[in-house]
Amino acid sequence: MLRVLPLYDLAEPPRSCRFLTRGDSDIYQIATDARYFYLKIGRPPISKTRCEAEARLVADLASRRVPVVRPIPLKRAGYAEEVRAAEGVRPILIFEAAPPPLAGPLDAEQSRQFGE
Repeated sequence: MLRVLPLYDLAEPPRSCRFLTRGDSDIYQIATDARYFYLKIGRPPISKTRCEAEARLVADLASRRVPVVRPIPLKRAGYAEEVRAAEGVRPILIFEAAPPPLAGPLDAEQSRQFGE
């Protein structure tokens, strides 16, 4: 956490980082005082290039007002970075947390967006 999180443009300092799941990537939940983020650490054969492409696709969708979970940019530009781990170099990304579920029935505008 001390080596990875300073690379990203998080508005608040993290107070915890906990492991959630393992699959094609390891996922960690990062908590600040006000928000949650998710650190995705790719496992081979996932590359930094693939992670960067994933983040840019999602960022492009977000810029078109598609409701997606946005990637957090690096302080130096881009989204993906590589870190040295015990098992070798691994690519990383950080995403914002999904918003809480909508309360109650959807209104017409929410239904239209959901349908898109």
